[in-house]
Formats: sequence, C-alpha cells, structure tokens
Amino acid sequence: MSEDFTSLDGTLEAVWTRLESGPRDKTAPANVICLATTGSIGANARMVVLRKTDRENSTLQFFTHAASGKIEDVEMNPDSELLVWDQGSHLQVRLKARLDITEIDDATWAALGDGAKLNYATDPLPGSTISAPSVAWAARPDHTQMKQITAYIQSIETLHIAPEGLYRAVFDNTGSRWIAP
Repeated sequence: MSEDFTSLDGTLEAVWTRLESGPRDKTAPANVICLATTGSIGANARMVVLRKTDRENSTLQFFTHAASGKIEDVEMNPDSELLVWDQGSHLQVRLKARLDITEIDDATWAALGDGAKLNYATDPLPGSTISAPSVAWAARPDHTQMKQITAYIQSIETLHIAPEGLYRAVFDNTGSRWIAP
C-alpha cells in the first residue's frame, strides 16, 4: 500500500482507510482499538472492537455491556480518546471524541452468534468474581444489556514515524495543520 504521509490530505486519507477497514477485517490495525475514558476512580483504558465507521459524519461505533465500567465513565464524562497503532506503517492515530450511549436494535442482537451474546449476560455481571470461566459460559444472555457507544470525533492527531523523521498532524474543526513532534 503506497500512501502519502508527507501531505495532510494523504495522511487524513490513510487514517480513514484504516478506520473503515477495522470493522471489516479482523487483522486490520483498527479492528481492535484502545479506548481511554475518565470516571470516578480516574483514567481507564481498555480495548474495544470497532463495529462501524462513518467518515461523512466522523463517527465510530462499538458495543459494551450495560454494567461495564465504560457506561459509568461515559455518563460521568463523555469526553474520551481512542488510539490506533499501525505497526506496518509506523502510524499512530489519536482520536479525541465525545461518546454517546444508545440502545441496540433487534437486528443487531439477532446478527450476533451465541458466543458473542454471552458477553451481554446478567448472571454473572462483568467484573463479578466467579469460581471458573465455565460459569460465565453458562450465563443467560439478555439483549437489554447490550449497548451501543457512538464516538463523535472532535479531532484526529497523527504521528508517522518515517526513516527521514517524524510527521505529526492535527485535523479538527479549525482545519488541518502540521505540528512539531
């Protein structure tokens, strides 16, 4: 893949190409991304599976359990950061976003496999102490426990590590610009 990380347009195109491949390709750098939030006990970072991207509206979507700490964090402070690292291209992408929690629709629930539905059980709840992993595998899924989180991207910051030096750029509502690494 030949990309132009030396231009702002080329860099932004490379970012969206990665984000759009995340939901479609389990091996893509943006399939599993790091989400950082701040809640009552401070900063929290965890990996989430990217489920949908919308370049036109600058949004990303992923799912979580209603009892997850992510829900409490987002309700307390919807500002977050998401981080993507593409080892092959030596590209770091930081996304500042505002998060919104919504219910899922019946079609989304129906499309999940049985194993994935276990992620949204009520017995045991996420983080509960259990005697063995098999206890969670016998749980009862409940579609009301599955929530969708939409990340409304406020800004994108990139860092491309090239042999000749570092390229760092910001893309936000004021435009695009290079910044010092």
